[in-house]
Order: sequence, then structure tokens, then C-alpha cells
Amino acid sequence: MTMADDATYIQVTGEASYAEMAREYVADLQLGAKASRHQRAAQSIAQLHQLCLATLLEAGLDRSQIADGPTEVGHEYSKKMIGSHHLTITVGDPGLLTAALAALEPLFDQKKWTLQVQMRQPIFQSAPEVRAQAIRAALADARSKAAVLAAEAPVALGAVVRIEEGAKALRASGAAGDEDYFGDRTRYAASIGSLGDSGPFDAMPAPGRTIWVRYTVRFSIAPQG
Repeated sequence: MTMADDATYIQVTGEASYAEMAREYVADLQLGAKASRHQRAAQSIAQLHQLCLATLLEAGLDRSQIADGPTEVGHEYSKKMIGSHHLTITVGDPGLLTAALAALEPLFDQKKWTLQVQMRQPIFQSAPEVRAQAIRAALADARSKAAVLAAEAPVALGAVVRIEEGAKALRASGAAGDEDYFGDRTRYAASIGSLGDSGPFDAMPAPGRTIWVRYTVRFSIAPQG
């Protein structure tokens, strides 16, 4: 917080925060199939691809929630051929995603097939009015700080003459793909449970992340009198 040497203005920074809630969850699946020959690897990865699609659909996913990537066949370090296929799952229900991934596990009891799963950052969303409220709160915070400085100076606080938006800061949600190693990641991870759990999957609250907005505001001042 600063006051100009010529006592014509007070400049302060106000800040406030709002929450963005996860709207969709995105998982990348890398399917792999090993074989001694190129043709067998191609056939094996095609078979695995179809089995995975059928299993995911049976688990409750819609085909529109599953995006296909390219299929590739090439040499592995062991000189065996390996086929690979990429799938991306995007869903709004994390419990459904967890159940779908658990349903895939029995397919990979065979050593010739492999699965790698990587969670992307969830897709977050907040209502426009929520963001607008945070902006108003940040400006109110700036005015409150300026009022304290003006009272101590003492000077009369005037109108806003300049506003600059600062860079937004955020605290990650702690969800897989949006890790917050010093926040609530363990709480969210614990709520998912084991993929091998055959019981029903309870509905889980959507993780949220905190967005901080900052505005540097300049107020005119005048001598009291």
C-alpha cells in the first residue's frame, strides 16, 4: 500500500476469491498389446480396443464420452512388436469414471495386454455472477484498505481514479490431474476408494479450486477541512 509523495492519491491492492467446481473429468488410456510379429500385434490391439469399448459401454459410459486416438504398431526394446491405441474418456461423474476403469481391470490379467491411465486436469467452471461477486469484493477490499490509510494520514478519501487488474492466482483442487501437494489432495483421493472395490460407488462431491482476483486501485485524496 502506497501514498504518493505529493499526497494526491492513495494506491492499494484489493483481493478476493471465488470457487470453480469441476464440471468434467478426463482420463487418458494407453492400451498396449505385445506379439512376436507385426500382424499379430495389429490384430491383438484391435481385439483389445473392441473389448475395452464394449466393457466401458457396459459399465455405463456413452460412446460420445469416449474419444479414439491413433493405433500404432512398432518395435519394443525387447525386439517384440507392440501395438498401442489411445482412448480419452470425458465424464461428468467421477464415480462413473472410477467404476468404468475398475471394469477394465480383468481384461489385463493377460500379460500380453497392458493399460496405462493418466488423469488430465479436470474441466472447471464457475457462474458469471460468482466471478462478478469476487470482483466487487476485491474492489471493496481495496476501498477498505484505502479508508484506513486515509484516516491515519489524515486526508479525505475521494473517488477511484485508476484500476488495474492483477494476475489471477489459484489453489489447485487436489483432484487427480490437478494436484495440490500442500492442500486437500489426500482428502479427495481417499474418497475415490480402490479400483478393485466391487461394491457400489457412492456419489462424490465435485472438487473445487480457489481462484484469487487482485485489483490495484488508485483513490484521489484531499486535505481534510
